Amino acid sequence: MYYKNQGDDMNTFFKWAIPVVGIALAASTQSNAQERDRTKIPEKYKWNLADLYPTDNDWRNAKDTLKASLTKISQYTGTLGASAEQLYQCLDLVSQISKELERLYSYASMGLDQDTRVQTYLGMQQEMTQIFAEFSARASFIEPEILRIEPATIEQFLKQKSELGVYKHYLYDILRRKAHTGTEGEERIIAEAGLMADAPETIYSIFANADFPYPDVTLSDGSTVKLDNSGYTIHRASPNRADRQKVFETFFGKLDEFHRTYGTQLNAQVKKDLFYKNARKYSSCLESALDANNIPPQVYQTLIENVDKNLPTFHRYLKLRQRMLGVDQLHYYDLYAPLVKDVDLKYSYEEGQKLILDALKPLGKHYLEVAQKAFNERWIDVYPTEGKRSGAYSNGSAYDVHPYILLN
Repeated sequence: MYYKNQGDDMNTFFKWAIPVVGIALAASTQSNAQERDRTKIPEKYKWNLADLYPTDNDWRNAKDTLKASLTKISQYTGTLGASAEQLYQCLDLVSQISKELERLYSYASMGLDQDTRVQTYLGMQQEMTQIFAEFSARASFIEPEILRIEPATIEQFLKQKSELGVYKHYLYDILRRKAHTGTEGEERIIAEAGLMADAPETIYSIFANADFPYPDVTLSDGSTVKLDNSGYTIHRASPNRADRQKVFETFFGKLDEFHRTYGTQLNAQVKKDLFYKNARKYSSCLESALDANNIPPQVYQTLIENVDKNLPTFHRYLKLRQRMLGVDQLHYYDLYAPLVKDVDLKYSYEEGQKLILDALKPLGKHYLEVAQKAFNERWIDVYPTEGKRSGAYSNGSAYDVHPYILLN
């Protein structure tokens, strides 16, 4: 559902969010980067979910209120073509419910991402999955009903009620996807399938972040380190080649012990993608995945073709790396090794922030103010800790609050 624009601050923030991830990862001090007990990480390095809801009880109260409001959607069944006002009221109600759903889900999912071993937030996330499925089922009549309205009538409605203009793109997109929209009954079944759709991703996340037995390895200097995703990323770049090889073999050796489990999870994801591809009448899973953003498959295929055409440049780089490292054969564990000896740059997280702000100065005062708010008001969760979701992301789904960034 299309959301009304609440201002430019958050949209602006996203333009620099991804560079922040890369720079801030490199800016971590070794001491904080190695501390895995979340209770020992200073609050200023942890995001503040209270901006979404002050407490878990506030979240539950908001969730119960939202769930009760879902019944309001059905009052618009069969009426969307009656008038511009009726169509607007329906879309506006669904938009408001969608935003609150996203906010509730963000709180639960990011609470879980802090420590995927905590069952409370896992249960809250599962509750939201059920409510999302119920919401989608209740709203499943909307798009088929809009498709029964003559396009000329839609245009007339847009002229009659200016407030409806905020949903113009959404309405046009429904018309664009007409061939892939089912009947009301079919749309309801597809919506109900949402109860199962997140299972592959959820199982993977809990296994990879909470239950996987990441191994320890003893390096040449006698130190013992845990090779979780963050530890592996750090130590695969060791200047000692024997250490890099040991890190590589230990980390991937442990992953290989569970290749059947990972393979089964991947198979579940493929089955899910096939279901939606068939239910929506797409010719391929690729087309199904790209069409939500109106991207032709040829765009993706062209990207792949151009990568293939330019592989000789990459191969040249690999040969140059091999020569600079002075090795007879370049292995995968050599790809992240430092190329220049005796250069070991480390920055504190605060120094990393300063580098970012300096780099953003040409973009203006307002831009810097938003970036500074992100740092000062704890929009960012910085360091890896036990059970924390691996990887990094920028989450803007809490539309009326602010984005959150997860780092490791």
